[in-house]
Amino acid sequence: MPQKWYQKASVQGAIVAGLALVVVTLVPVALKVPRLESDNSDLDRKLREKTAEVQHLETLLEPFRTIALEKYTGSENEALTKLASQIQSLQDQDVEKTHKIEALQKELQSTSEEARPPILSLISSNAVVNGDARVVTLRFKPSKNQPLGTLKFLADLPIGSTAQITDFSPTLGGGAYQSGDGSKKIVNDGKAAILMYSLMSAGYPTMELKLSAPTAFRISGEYIPDPIVVEVK
Repeated sequence: MPQKWYQKASVQGAIVAGLALVVVTLVPVALKVPRLESDNSDLDRKLREKTAEVQHLETLLEPFRTIALEKYTGSENEALTKLASQIQSLQDQDVEKTHKIEALQKELQSTSEEARPPILSLISSNAVVNGDARVVTLRFKPSKNQPLGTLKFLADLPIGSTAQITDFSPTLGGGAYQSGDGSKKIVNDGKAAILMYSLMSAGYPTMELKLSAPTAFRISGEYIPDPIVVEVK
């Protein structure tokens, strides 16, 4: 019985090869279909989101569109452009006013700082021992480099101290100074003393306080915000 054409080995091989080619071609396409569907779904979602954003912006823009059409002539775009220009101008004016206010605040702060009286800070207190006596050199630093006018200092000893103040005088260590009769006064019991003098120019007020024995003392003055306590041993 003669062999039919499709039973020939060559024909069957061709058929198998053809089927394999079809499979190889169609499988990737079949695999891409779900991915394409997923991509389409993402695109649809993004489109919906963008549409919602546009609608939201349209809602926000509506009051401005109404104001623009009431205030300006021309097309809607022209009216909105004019309104945007005016808003920008107002913003620029607001920024300029803010800068002016900040400049005025700085100027006011600077003026207030200049008007504020200087402050004296004690930067050193050195004691020289001579038997029981102590000579304490006090040196102050002013917060401003300007003449201080008449300086007034009060030194007083704590209650119960057995020491006495024997002298209270300015020194040239702080610069040339002026003083006169009555510029210093020591109370009768030696427990307090007052010193008044003027520096010839801006400088660091420097003075000596002489004590008969080791003791603590307190010094105050019009340029000293809080009394300063010094312990002398």
